Amino acid sequence: MLALRISLKDWLGVLAAGAGFAGFLSALFYFFLTLPWWHGVGFGALLGGWIALFSWAFFTLTNRFLLPRVAPSWWAAISAFVAFLAGFLGTFLGVFWASLLGLSLPVRLEEFLLQSAAMLGVLTYILGALLYHLVRLRNINTHLDTLLLQSRLKSLETQLNPHFLFNALNSLAELYHQDPAKGEAMTLRLSHFLRNTMQENALVSLEKELENTKAYVDIETLRYGEKIRLHVKVPSSFAHHLVPKFSIQLLVENAIKHGFKGTPFDITIQAQLQEKTLHVKVSNSGAPALNSAFGIGLSNLSERLKYLCGGTLKNTSTHHASYTFTLGAPREHTAG
Repeated sequence: MLALRISLKDWLGVLAAGAGFAGFLSALFYFFLTLPWWHGVGFGALLGGWIALFSWAFFTLTNRFLLPRVAPSWWAAISAFVAFLAGFLGTFLGVFWASLLGLSLPVRLEEFLLQSAAMLGVLTYILGALLYHLVRLRNINTHLDTLLLQSRLKSLETQLNPHFLFNALNSLAELYHQDPAKGEAMTLRLSHFLRNTMQENALVSLEKELENTKAYVDIETLRYGEKIRLHVKVPSSFAHHLVPKFSIQLLVENAIKHGFKGTPFDITIQAQLQEKTLHVKVSNSGAPALNSAFGIGLSNLSERLKYLCGGTLKNTSTHHASYTFTLGAPREHTAG
């Protein structure tokens, strides 16, 4: 069963709406009874405010301490009683404070206070049931959105280039014939890289993403020799910032795939903080990008940045291929 979650913002909205709506109805009622309508506004606001406060207190306490200890089959009955009790007690407090402040009260209300409190308790239960279903529907929609987002992210991650693994294994097979010791070291490097790809976290620390990227470049040098040079210019203070997994690695892979032309090839990774927003730039010394439109890989990264941290990806240079992505607030709070 999906638990009902009512935020503090929701409760403040209930308090404001309850006081305002009750004040309006009470003013209208006072007008027809030829009583001062402004007294009706004050009494209605007190009545709605106290009922909303009791509702907040009772539901918070029962949700935290009582409902987790009883069977779900009892939740509806307990919630109904709590809603009735909030309206019942809120009526007494509203009348008490109205009298204390010198506000006029309908004579019949004071004569039949107990019955009036019971009627308002029933009304509070009806309104509470309606609020429950509205908030529950919203929570269900939020829950479904989360599941859809997780499914979408899993789908995006499975689009990562599988050709890298095939090429790396072929290069390792050749390396073992030339230098077995180096072949063993690079096999361990590849194993470490693949182990990182199996982690389920969609976000990792910038430090781990850089380590993964360095491992990727080391493996790619098996194919391209020492002509690829990686330069990392990222302050150590940024190490714990969360970034999408494979974000920097993908940009480096894209640079090698489209920019490397056989000459010494420099890839530079930089990061800076601007107005609490992290900007990560990956540039290279190779051929300029002929097409500014994103392919599958870059579109994949752009979507993951958007979903995971409200970030963006931009081509920031036309002379040499250079991409910069920004990171907003992460939506997953643990790094792998």
